[in-house]
Amino acid sequence: MTQPLGEHSSPDAPDRSPAGVSPRRRKRRGRGLICLRDGCRRGRAGGQRYCTLVCRRLSDELSAAQRLAEAIGPNEATAKLRTAAIEAADAWTAYTQLSDDLRSTAHSVGLSDEQWAALAYGIG
Repeated sequence: MTQPLGEHSSPDAPDRSPAGVSPRRRKRRGRGLICLRDGCRRGRAGGQRYCTLVCRRLSDELSAAQRLAEAIGPNEATAKLRTAAIEAADAWTAYTQLSDDLRSTAHSVGLSDEQWAALAYGIG
C-alpha cells in the first residue's frame, strides 16, 4: 500500500467513507461545520459535506487517485496522478484563501456583501 502525499496525508484526516456511510463530522470551535476535503478549513452549510462543488470534486479525485494507486501499485503513472490531484487541491485551497483575504480587504475599504458579490461573481 502506498502512502498518501502532501497535506492530505494527515493521520487526523476525515474518513472517506463509501456512499451511504456517514463520515465523521468535523467542527470548527464556535463557528459550525467545516468542509470535509482534506486541507480545506472553510465553513459549509448544514446538511452539506463540502463548502463548494469544487471541493467535492477534488475530494472525489483524491480518493480515486488513492484507490487506483492501491489497486495498481506504486509506479510512475499512479504517483503522477496522485501528485497532480494533490497539487490541484492545494491550488484551490490557496485560491480560496486569497479570495477570502481579498473579501476581507474589500469590507475594510467599505464594500458591502452585495457589492462584493456584484464585483466578484457578477451577481446583483
